[in-house]
Amino acid sequence: MTDTYPRDMVGYGRTPPDPQWPGGARVAVQFVINYEEGAENTILHGDEASESLLTEFGFATPRVGERYLPVESMYEYGSRVGFWRLHRLFTERQVPITVFGVAMALQRNPDAVAAMVHDTVAAFGGLDVLHNNAAAIALNGRDQDVVTMDLDTWRRVLDVNLTGPMLGCRAAIPAMLERGGGAIVNTASAAAFYGSRSLAAYGTSKAGLVALTRSVATAYGDRGIRCNAVAPGVVVDRAAQEALGGPMGDRLRRYTTSHLVGRLGYPEEIAAAVAYLASDDAAFVTGETLRIDGGMTAHGPGRVDD
Repeated sequence: MTDTYPRDMVGYGRTPPDPQWPGGARVAVQFVINYEEGAENTILHGDEASESLLTEFGFATPRVGERYLPVESMYEYGSRVGFWRLHRLFTERQVPITVFGVAMALQRNPDAVAAMVHDTVAAFGGLDVLHNNAAAIALNGRDQDVVTMDLDTWRRVLDVNLTGPMLGCRAAIPAMLERGGGAIVNTASAAAFYGSRSLAAYGTSKAGLVALTRSVATAYGDRGIRCNAVAPGVVVDRAAQEALGGPMGDRLRRYTTSHLVGRLGYPEEIAAAVAYLASDDAAFVTGETLRIDGGMTAHGPGRVDD
């Protein structure tokens, strides 16, 4: 047995905490809508094959190099009809919901984004915080240098990583202004601050997001809206690190050694930084990009073992 086992099998044991739910409630129920229609696998998105896992009829055989219209129609129904049916169901009953939205999907349906913002304001009396957290990671293998990368990959990466957050700001800022202010946090990347032999679109999009952060902060700072960004280094949770052969294994070693702290980042560390920038503790912070990268961008290439 080792002390690096990533799961907690003990928990609170015999002394669970009192959550103190409103009204002394014994059960808490959260409704979540997954909005991912328009971001599924399809050759229209540059994928090699059609969606095969997330379908209404279970596992489907991937159609390599061709569109799979029955699967596409399922996703189109969700975006064109299904979302709005759920929207009416919950809003008519004044039931708050959480939306897990995929950036590429939201970018394709701005009206749905506007409805989500409207519902938030209606349910909670206003909108205080927007966290734009998007990255077209699935395109990394196609995102090479500017000569070898196809133009569609470039456009798609910028659509998700830069246009998506812009549309989020566009939908949220009016609601924040009505409330007298708010906080926006964008997830950029350490890749915005260094060059690379590949990931040209990714690095450019994240650098653009840093610029967008400053632009929004400047344009709306005098009206109570703060806008900041976080720039993570390489972030992999503990279980995934072990599944990939460990932080010093063949697949992760070059990333691990590029961080001055000698390890990769953990998701909860990024979440804590986002929570800080969104809170009143950061009331005097705006237009900034907080690098949470373990020193990855603080040193010269001589520190990188690659």
